[in-house]
Amino acid sequence: MTGRDDYQSGSGGCGEILRSGFGKNGGNCEQNVAHRPVPPPTSTSLATPEEMHKEQQHLLEVVTAFLEYSKFAGMELERRWVHLGRLPEHYAKLLPPHSLAPALREHRKAIVDNQAFLNAVVRGVHEIAPAEGILDQAQKQLARQATLAPRQILTSPANMTKIYATLHSCMREWSEEGAGERAACFDVILDALVEFLPVDDSNRGRQRVLVPGAGLGRLPLEVVGRGYACQGNEFSYFMLLTSNFLLNHGESAKSLRLFPFAEQSCNLVRLGDNVRPVLVPDVSPAEMLREREVEEGPTEEERSANAKARDGRKREAPRGRGPEMKLEVGGEKGEDRDEEDGYGEQECHDAAHLPRKCLTPDFSMTAGEFLEVYGEQRGCWDALVTCFFLDTAPVVFEYMETIHRLLRPGGIWINFGPLLYHWKGGGPMGVGEEEDERFRRSVELSWEEIRHVMTGQEGEGGGAFRFDMKREDFCGPVTYAADPTSMMRTVYDCVFFVAAKKGGEGDRGDAEWLAPQAPVQGNVKRALNI
Repeated sequence: MTGRDDYQSGSGGCGEILRSGFGKNGGNCEQNVAHRPVPPPTSTSLATPEEMHKEQQHLLEVVTAFLEYSKFAGMELERRWVHLGRLPEHYAKLLPPHSLAPALREHRKAIVDNQAFLNAVVRGVHEIAPAEGILDQAQKQLARQATLAPRQILTSPANMTKIYATLHSCMREWSEEGAGERAACFDVILDALVEFLPVDDSNRGRQRVLVPGAGLGRLPLEVVGRGYACQGNEFSYFMLLTSNFLLNHGESAKSLRLFPFAEQSCNLVRLGDNVRPVLVPDVSPAEMLREREVEEGPTEEERSANAKARDGRKREAPRGRGPEMKLEVGGEKGEDRDEEDGYGEQECHDAAHLPRKCLTPDFSMTAGEFLEVYGEQRGCWDALVTCFFLDTAPVVFEYMETIHRLLRPGGIWINFGPLLYHWKGGGPMGVGEEEDERFRRSVELSWEEIRHVMTGQEGEGGGAFRFDMKREDFCGPVTYAADPTSMMRTVYDCVFFVAAKKGGEGDRGDAEWLAPQAPVQGNVKRALNI
């Protein structure tokens, strides 16, 4: 825990296992363990200067929002203070003694702690995007603004709402307080994954799972913990920056204190509910991966070959010492590597010079819009997991088509979530069009219609994507990043299904990943290795 102005990034995080890096193959490990990413996402540069400028401008706005949180929240706190101060004295005297000034002082401390966390998060911006100088640019812009117009906020209310949502997600994914929400959906997904795609000693770490809409990375990490190779995909820079910090910067369990609901002033049961601290992460991501490292003994063929090599070298183990460990990391940085196994392999030699394979769990994240990052892959994945993701598509057909193409024949699609449809907009036709063209494309389908498209007979107009529904249920009530103490919470009855892709073209053994033909606008097509 800390109340300092800034957090210090330590060592020992997932970055010690899988260090961040960009490249068409998802980057390579720069530490002393070899890492092979799962099938590489497409890496397409933003081709035109105009597109690059737009991307850099968006990233600058995100970084500015992180840095301006305390100013934004402080002005809201000032508003409450002013309004309370206007109360007639005979009303103010009726309040409990720990109200008013004491409560607002505690609120100010919570805002300061949150800002310290956000400052630490944003320092890693260069690790997830081509963002040289972005942080410095944002800081200079804010300093200039503080001089010229100290009361003006540069961050839009929409972007500050995303900062609040990111703090809420920290509670949901990486705190003990979020365990109930995770159990309600993550556990259901993980149990189904193990049931329909079993793990044993012969395939541990070799079955590939893709998790689009990965948020802060907890679900992909849990998938790896069940014995799979996993890649998460996320579009939001708010989420990517925060997940990069939590996964890669070595914080031990419960080492950071956050106040995820500090912006709330309504629906409080008790004074101080909104400044109730949570500790993150509830478990160390690095330790979660280390616990899943496995060792494989040499095969008989390897034993025979190494015995012959040993006889030829006439080499003996040094006397008076324990086993001699020689680490041989395969491949130079940037070199293509065999993609057959899900775990990165190193050949380690003991005193008898018999190799064993030290296998590190294969876990990576990609940054970019799902359809564009994976739009050209075919038959690469054994399973695809969508959690509160399906309704983020403006046209859900596009997600279904892409998911079907990504899975190998017999591959499993596990879904859990509502159908809120994020791009519907909040008003009559035309509202929101100036913000994003996806508001003009949104199509809202019922579960009945989606199911028919997935599984219906082709003669009936459905079943276009040829899925076999293995399990179907509705789970609820379920909340999402909700304050458990609040008087108001949104609850969902979520559709949960397990569907298998029926046989057809595409095969796990000859998966394809081709660069898109058109440049991509509005997101970074780079791969972030966690």
